[in-house]
Amino acid sequence: MTAPNAEPRRLLIVEDDPDLVSFLHRAARRVDPDVLVDWIPDADGARDALLRTRFAAVLADYAIEGDGTGWGLRQLVEETQDGAGFAVMSAMPLRPEDGVPFLRKPFSERRAEHFLRNLIHAGAGETTLPTVVVARS
Repeated sequence: MTAPNAEPRRLLIVEDDPDLVSFLHRAARRVDPDVLVDWIPDADGARDALLRTRFAAVLADYAIEGDGTGWGLRQLVEETQDGAGFAVMSAMPLRPEDGVPFLRKPFSERRAEHFLRNLIHAGAGETTLPTVVVARS
């Protein structure tokens, strides 16, 4: 939970599947009832959001519409988000890149909550994330 008088943490989810976003939103709220979840379905919108809003954490699908991929948002997150947690998710058989935490789809509700708890709190400097999380529902 957020400390009194502190701004709530914001989580940016970059994903084009609204059902998955809804699932992740519910999981994030169970982890931190005060977290604000922003949803952007494409790379271009995500870049705009990262330039104008402060996020504690960003979870991006690897395969997103627009110019670039979920991995490609990492540099902008590092340049604009001052210590925010960053992770990528995908159903594709990818290998993690440069230590970026990776959530393999499909994943269970329990796995999503665990991963999001670490991601949101890593952005606050409270924990570190595992590099690879392979989950099967």
